[in-house]
Amino acid sequence: MVDDKHTEKAHRLFKDADEKRVTIIASHLVLLELFDVIRKRIIENSQYNGISQNEKNELIRKWENKRTEVGEKISILWKQGNLVVKDPDIKIEDYYKTVYRYVLNGFGEIDKKEWCYDCKKPLPKIKYKYRGVGHWDMQHVVIAKNLEAKQFFTFDRGFSEVKKNDDFKSLEISIL
Repeated sequence: MVDDKHTEKAHRLFKDADEKRVTIIASHLVLLELFDVIRKRIIENSQYNGISQNEKNELIRKWENKRTEVGEKISILWKQGNLVVKDPDIKIEDYYKTVYRYVLNGFGEIDKKEWCYDCKKPLPKIKYKYRGVGHWDMQHVVIAKNLEAKQFFTFDRGFSEVKKNDDFKSLEISIL
């Protein structure tokens, strides 16, 4: 999809779906985030050549091409029955009440941050760093649980905290 460290793993998952070894179940939230991440990665991984309108148009063209490619792939998988798009069948108030309960009562890890990944240099002053599941991520896992998914695939290491929660023991969480 986008050439970064997760591309090969994502391609493998889509290939497994193509070959009917797995059925991908995704919510609309997952699909929206997928497109958002692709757009962001295209922009951030492109070589900087100035901020002219031509450069912006080129980045937009790259995004539109990739959006079309991924959209077509999703359509094919959906038509083949290898991708099922589902959302939870619960009232929105109950859904958010559940998400709030996990977000407000859960806590990830506190560590130190010594490195600036943007400038690729040590930070002049060590800072705290928080790693845990945020509200968007918790919504994904609540949806998966509600849909009675058996497996949950993510690239986000923050989900290691969710694996420790007894409420999600029935969900096999794989951090790719």
